[in-house]
Amino acid sequence: AVAVVGAGGSIGQALSVLLARDAGRLILLGNPSHPLESRERLLQVAGRIVWELRAVAEFQPGSIASWVAELDFDLPARPDRASLMRLGEELIRRTGAVAISVDANSHLPEVDVVVCCTSTTERLIPEDKLRRPALARAGSRPSNAADPEQHSRPRACAPSRRARRVHGGRVASALAG
Repeated sequence: AVAVVGAGGSIGQALSVLLARDAGRLILLGNPSHPLESRERLLQVAGRIVWELRAVAEFQPGSIASWVAELDFDLPARPDRASLMRLGEELIRRTGAVAISVDANSHLPEVDVVVCCTSTTERLIPEDKLRRPALARAGSRPSNAADPEQHSRPRACAPSRRARRVHGGRVASALAG
């Protein structure tokens, strides 16, 4: 499973859509300070995954994109907030491959990869909550992951642009380095 902290933001949403081509399970995590607004935004992100991947031909077997290709979603001519939320609810209900939450700590132990895409200065990914082994990558500045000076894990940097494999699923090179 892959968790995207800050999935309701523009970078988190774009990354979630990209990851859905390869990931078999996505956990979209929003801002716990605004749970109702976050739920709506995360449902829209889940709906955006369906909308953006509706005609994608290249994806990994068993990925969320493969579910989108297999299932017959009732797509609107032009998506709006309400239709994206409806698509997101349908994707979650019919596949179980996408989850939404504002409680990151309860989901961190079950994921293989965590990507943080927020603008907060708080540390949002405490190392003691992560599963072992897990890849934690902060896509934001300042970093929201545990302080690198205190890391007991290997650094999550790759010397090349090749994709890395984690538990049988492909991790995009943007996550690895």
